[in-house]
Parts: sequence; C-alpha cells; structure tokens
Amino acid sequence: MLYERTRSEGSRVRIRRVSARGAMPVIAVLECATAATQSAPLLEVAAETEIDALILLEPYARSESAIAKLSVGRVENR
Repeated sequence: MLYERTRSEGSRVRIRRVSARGAMPVIAVLECATAATQSAPLLEVAAETEIDALILLEPYARSESAIAKLSVGRVENR
C-alpha cells in the first residue's frame, strides 16, 4: 500500500502497487472501496519507481472532487 485514507462517508481511497516487487515498470492503481463494494481501479499508471507512481496518483487521491468524477465515470462505463 503506497497511500490510504478514509473519506468522510467511510469509503477508503488507496494507491497500491499491483506489479510484482522488483518488476519494471511499477504499475500502481488508485481505487476507492466501501464496506458494501469491492475496490475497483479508478486510474492506473506505469512509472519507474513507487515514488513516481505515488507522485502521479496522489493529487487525485487527495481530491474529493477527482474521486467523485472518477467514480461516476467508472459507473457509466460498466
């Protein structure tokens, strides 16, 4: 887990590495999950290091409006 926070309504926002440790590039995802739903990636990045992946995804993870927009887009694309 590279980053995690709990939103005001209780869902969790996470940035986690999904590629194997040592694999290049580092693949990381931004996801949001509630107790009722499984987490699903909202964004995915490929970067040289975990820090680079975190730099790319953290602004979205910290922004309530970004999470809301990405979540709506995910529901519409199902």
